[in-house]
Amino acid sequence: MTVDPSALQTARLALAQIATTWPMLAGAADTTLTRRTAVSVPLSAERAALRDATLRAEREDRDRTERYRALASTRPPADLDVVDVRTNVLQVVHTSVLLARSDLAPWLGHRGLAVPYEPPRRVTPTTIATATSWLADVLEHTGGTTAAAIGSELRPAVRRVHQVLGMDPDAAWRAMGTSRCPACRQRALYRWTDSPDRRAWTHECRNPDCVCAGAGCPCGRDGARSGSRHLWQA
Repeated sequence: MTVDPSALQTARLALAQIATTWPMLAGAADTTLTRRTAVSVPLSAERAALRDATLRAEREDRDRTERYRALASTRPPADLDVVDVRTNVLQVVHTSVLLARSDLAPWLGHRGLAVPYEPPRRVTPTTIATATSWLADVLEHTGGTTAAAIGSELRPAVRRVHQVLGMDPDAAWRAMGTSRCPACRQRALYRWTDSPDRRAWTHECRNPDCVCAGAGCPCGRDGARSGSRHLWQA
């Protein structure tokens, strides 16, 4: 299966942006605080290790959320808007899982393609992390149009998340200084690395006239398609 590298990286980037902003979006939608009552119950070594791993994961999520909160405006988002955007994100991720499953169905179990785990049957606030991880793992195995379709589904949802949280979508991008785009040779490269998944780290040329020429393009990307954006894995 051949996947346009720009389409693949666009989908990876959108998935990572949803994964990193979801905790903040979920927190903004909470109108009340739920207090947990601590109960003193002896834990086995196995359950204590599981508890410690869960607490570490929660701390990492909070750290990422705080980084994004620093980029957001001080204006509190409207609760109804946040709930609407959350619902939209869940629907879009669910649609993306269905697209990928449908495309991969004939390949599963043979031709050397093995998926390490099944995606959730329904994308909910408690399963969205698993769903986005599964999509990131299987994207490169999908057909040429599926990754593009998934990216097209996800990008508007990401824009709505940034909008409702009052975030500057370019705030997490960094100019690459004197580095030149291999295709247009202009110093218009930007880098996005704000994800624990390095596959989503992205270089993008911001020169509006810089588009791929396909086979033989100076960008040198495998599977490059004529007319696509110059965007690739960092």
